[in-house]
Amino acid sequence: MTEKVRKELVLPGKTPGLFCDAVVYGDLLFTSGTALRQLDGSIYAPGDGEAQARYLFETLEKVLAMVGSTFQDVLKMTIYLRNMEDRLKINPLRQEFFKGARPASTVVEISALAHPDMMVEIEMIAIARECPA
Repeated sequence: MTEKVRKELVLPGKTPGLFCDAVVYGDLLFTSGTALRQLDGSIYAPGDGEAQARYLFETLEKVLAMVGSTFQDVLKMTIYLRNMEDRLKINPLRQEFFKGARPASTVVEISALAHPDMMVEIEMIAIARECPA
């Protein structure tokens, strides 16, 4: 049996915090709830769920690329929304980024996220095509 390796990932230019952006274990990638904090500490597009979702999908695309993967490799996605009505605005973004892929998916409305200006948070499980150095 091949020993599985656990590797923590942090996006380039980002300072590691309490949690890493993602963990690779064997050939699986587990992303953290992707944060909307920019490098200067501010929240991206405060209160705008659609703009925040696009930013998160773009960030997740970078995390996937770190392991040689794309949205077609995503197996499971969970979206946390402060306002379920934002789901209708986010669905076209999901189609744009996932194209024909259809991961298992859950959307949950919650009362709060880590910051009051955050409207959406997304986490994923995907196939890791490459093990990062």
